[in-house]
Amino acid sequence: QMNYANTYSHKWNDCRSVQTQTDGFAPKNRRVYDGNATPERLPRNPQRHTAICPERPFADGFLKSRFLPKLQVNPEQRKLSERQVKQRERDFYNSLSQLAEHYGVTPLQTKDFGYPYNLALAYRKIEKQLRQSHKCKDFTELHISENGDTGQLFLSVTETYYTGSQFYYVPVVPLFRMFEDPERKQTAILLLSVCSYIYHIAKIPFYRQENSYLYWQYEMLKEWAIHDDDSEENREILAELSQTEQIGDQMHTMIFDKENLTHWKRRIKTFRAKDPFDSDVFLMTTKFFQLYQKYPERRLFQNSVTGWEETEYCYDEEETKITMDKYIGFIADDKGYLYEQLCETVNGEFSQYGEMEEPAVTTHFDGTPVGKESLDFENRIFPLINELCYYLNQYNTQEDEREHK
Repeated sequence: QMNYANTYSHKWNDCRSVQTQTDGFAPKNRRVYDGNATPERLPRNPQRHTAICPERPFADGFLKSRFLPKLQVNPEQRKLSERQVKQRERDFYNSLSQLAEHYGVTPLQTKDFGYPYNLALAYRKIEKQLRQSHKCKDFTELHISENGDTGQLFLSVTETYYTGSQFYYVPVVPLFRMFEDPERKQTAILLLSVCSYIYHIAKIPFYRQENSYLYWQYEMLKEWAIHDDDSEENREILAELSQTEQIGDQMHTMIFDKENLTHWKRRIKTFRAKDPFDSDVFLMTTKFFQLYQKYPERRLFQNSVTGWEETEYCYDEEETKITMDKYIGFIADDKGYLYEQLCETVNGEFSQYGEMEEPAVTTHFDGTPVGKESLDFENRIFPLINELCYYLNQYNTQEDEREHK
């Protein structure tokens, strides 16, 4: 897999500086703010420690023995009757059996140990196996839950798709420029189908929609520029904003047309690549189309807690986390002074949040049929959106270089 991270990846808390090494397509200026910097490792002491040895030989028989770790037991557990303990053990092992069958792992046999060590040992072993299982590659946490009505004990597994802590902002100005370029018009038409798919089906917000987070970010930048000093920077921002609104409205109309989905398959069949760029875009487009065929109605926010609905956007001062609609969406451009200001504004807001929302699913192993919820869709679409951003940025950069020659 090609690695573009060296030239196209930055931390969110500084859109124009720190580069990070990642695999795959990592767009520039798209890294999430992370306030938890990794501390530097302390240097090794060049002097060796003095060896400490026992003064006389001693028996080492205890080294051949195995001891159970000291287990902190909830006082409430000590009050359970023998019948209640047997029921909890039965519930736990039935749930463990269902979980093991679902993920294709073999649980540790711990029934010979006393309660609650038997459950604790089995829990720790299965947790380790899930972390190493390819069938549970997005594993986050293993829970022991209790049904409040029946008292049934059961296991639950939470899986979370790690978004890579970056913006998934799809720029539309490069696509607009591509339509103006006779050499790339067919490529632009192909990408238009992709954009219609992630807009209509995946339900990614568009920055000209008043209910979107990014719409109000652009509006805030406009208000600042209008009411601030009459400087060259503010005049530049207002000029870019005017163009941003015009191009955005035009591209929104084109992307909104569902005919782009109707003719998508035909466009793929009739497309003829002229160079490596076309070939790469074509390959990416076919992957998007295959995803559309497998998940014809799947929304990107389906596995998020807050989701995103096409209703009026409301700013919540009590919000404590970065919701998905804040770092995913269509934007105007991914270059220029306006984009830099947008990055700084968003980063400034994100630095105040304590956590970041990401797609997650929780599966309960309580004896009922296990659902088909998974993060397969997220594992496919997020890298593809990242790739789409990369190609649009690449075209933008090439056009800028050509114009300045």
